[in-house]
Amino acid sequence: MNTKLALTEVSAFLYNEITRQKTSIVVDGLEAIASHNLLILSRQASGVEVAFNELKSLEKMASDTDIGSYVKDRIDTEKGLKRMVQKASGLEQTVINAVVQKAHGM
Repeated sequence: MNTKLALTEVSAFLYNEITRQKTSIVVDGLEAIASHNLLILSRQASGVEVAFNELKSLEKMASDTDIGSYVKDRIDTEKGLKRMVQKASGLEQTVINAVVQKAHGM
């Protein structure tokens, strides 16, 4: 079943999602608008899944190693963070581990 959504339905859905939570909308490939191609990027959310259940989806999650590397790089490059974690032995690793644990692969 290939259901086409009306622009008003998509607009209403996106407005509802934007007003309920922090949302980013990325529009890429504007040259393809004529063929009505649309890429929707979202965290897992039931409203998104229900509204677009007929579309193809791809789930992508960062590894714990990727997230840890990113956090370590941010700590190393931001002077304020670097100074903060240097105040206590092991604090840098504690911060990295806490962020990785809370991220759940986001």
